[in-house]
Amino acid sequence: EADGRDAVDYPGPDFASWTGAETLADGDIKLTNSLLTFARHLAAGRIAPARVVAEVDYGNHTPEPADILKKIADARDADAAFDSFNPPHEGFRALKEKLAELRRGPAQPDNRIADGAVIKPGAKDARVPALREKLGLGLGLVGKPDDLSYDKALLNAVKQVQGRADIKPTGLIDAKTLAAINGPTPAQTIERLAANMERWRWLPRDLGRTYVMVNIPDFTLKVV
Repeated sequence: EADGRDAVDYPGPDFASWTGAETLADGDIKLTNSLLTFARHLAAGRIAPARVVAEVDYGNHTPEPADILKKIADARDADAAFDSFNPPHEGFRALKEKLAELRRGPAQPDNRIADGAVIKPGAKDARVPALREKLGLGLGLVGKPDDLSYDKALLNAVKQVQGRADIKPTGLIDAKTLAAINGPTPAQTIERLAANMERWRWLPRDLGRTYVMVNIPDFTLKVV
């Protein structure tokens, strides 16, 4: 899980039942297969890049099975040997550290706005004060702390959120608008981190002295 992988994909044998030659052989094969699969998934990813994008050729840097087995068998530290199959890039390491941080649990209490009925402008709802705080409006600007009215200031702030999220700016606070206000859940963020770790695994281990990094979501291009 620390590497963004799912443990069920790498089943291990029941060591307690290793009593006869046939059972030993079956267990050896099962363990070896899981070991090879895990190392390959660390090195080159679980999903073939061609299944996701056909316009880019990432090349093939999948390690040879014999090389994997030798490296693990000769290693004094099996964990370090497995980790060596991961991408060495700083970006990948940063994602892995963030993944570990999120898996440890939230550092702050969850301030997500609860789901519920659609909130219309002018209506009253118990979630309105929390919405004001979430959108940075503050309580002093809109009246009493227990004011539950969906007023104009909140309406303008909600429309701005809807516009940024490519939602029709109706001002109605429905499930889609609430999701945009709350942002991704910790589970969704973990999925994004794991997906981006997967994409790092597609890249060549050595990007070269000079390379171009295109960040499509950020609309930036960096020449390194």
